[in-house]
Amino acid sequence: MPSTGLARELTGDLPCVSCRYNLRGLSIRSNCPECGAPVRATILAVVDPRARELAPVSHPWLTSWGLIAWSAGALTCAGLLWLVRAIELFGGAGTAFVHAGRTALGAACLSAVGATTLIRPQSGTPTRQVVAAIIGVVAYVPLIWLVWRVLFITDASGSPYGHAGDASTERTLLRLGVGAAMIVIILGLRMNVRALAGRWVLMRTGRVDRQPMLGVLIAVLVAALGDLIHLLPSEPGDASSLIGTLFIAAGSMFVLVGLGGMAVDAVRLRRVLRQRVLSLDDLTRGEP
Repeated sequence: MPSTGLARELTGDLPCVSCRYNLRGLSIRSNCPECGAPVRATILAVVDPRARELAPVSHPWLTSWGLIAWSAGALTCAGLLWLVRAIELFGGAGTAFVHAGRTALGAACLSAVGATTLIRPQSGTPTRQVVAAIIGVVAYVPLIWLVWRVLFITDASGSPYGHAGDASTERTLLRLGVGAAMIVIILGLRMNVRALAGRWVLMRTGRVDRQPMLGVLIAVLVAALGDLIHLLPSEPGDASSLIGTLFIAAGSMFVLVGLGGMAVDAVRLRRVLRQRVLSLDDLTRGEP
């Protein structure tokens, strides 16, 4: 007849979920001697039922910091591009504009470097996902070049607001190129990032429902729709031009919000990636 108890004693280190007291040596049925929280509550919060199924992370420290560099670099770049627009509106293209633009490009480069750690973050990553991630990383090259050209070539003569004719059309096409590169990056890296997020129990079990990369993708498409509207024949001040600008502003703002969500998730996942995924067998002896 099988034992009715899971185990009598915790043989592995297990910090209490409430006070971080080490519960090693205690019974599963007991309570934390420091705060009184049930040991079972800590086990439910820490033990991953899929621990034996999850592929090991090849380089946990490198991958965790790469994930943060990738998301934080993208968020910083997007935030600085908003700052560049504000500088154009209120201060013109002066020294502050140049510094903000250069820092934005540097942040994009940091994001690209971080993205390289997501090419094959886990052992056994399917070849198609590795290839897709490589394409996503390579897409940073045209993205950075296009952003540089928009900031320091097309916008060199001043604020783009109110421009018409060839210059405005060129800038719109460059922005569409930026959007296309972002879409390639998101689609290329999304599967590997989702695989890493699957190591987070709250994400996998549905207790945390976050789709920041999908949200960023939709926001990029909204902004691209605004650029496409600007390509339609119109006169300055037409309603269609205003609508296009509103789509661009809304899409760009939601891109910033989505990138913020990605950065928050990256910080949370960093701890998950760097710690060992525990199973019940790691914590107990199967003694009746």
